[in-house]
Amino acid sequence: MEAQVKTNSHGIAKDVGDLVDTYISLAKVNATQKAATAASGTIAYAAMAVFASFVILFMGFGLAWWIGQLLSSMVAGFFIVAGFFALLLILLVAFKEQLVYPIVRNKIVKKVYE
Repeated sequence: MEAQVKTNSHGIAKDVGDLVDTYISLAKVNATQKAATAASGTIAYAAMAVFASFVILFMGFGLAWWIGQLLSSMVAGFFIVAGFFALLLILLVAFKEQLVYPIVRNKIVKKVYE
């Protein structure tokens, strides 16, 4: 009887060890998957930001050129568009805590708990 208890307790210890190893492997796989998802998302968002910057840049040039032709002064057109972008920047800085921070924070929390 005592030999059977030792065998069972030794078998249970081995099973618990295997279970712990399995949980560690699962945690590694989950962490790797989340890191890969975060990295690919970061690369995709960076690429989109670059392309969006070019779109905004060329639209700004086009708008400035068009306004400059309407006013018969290219300098005035470029200053008007620059003033518009400066106003957007001032509004973004003024409202960053109400607009930008919650959006970024919510996206990060959502990604972590996916």
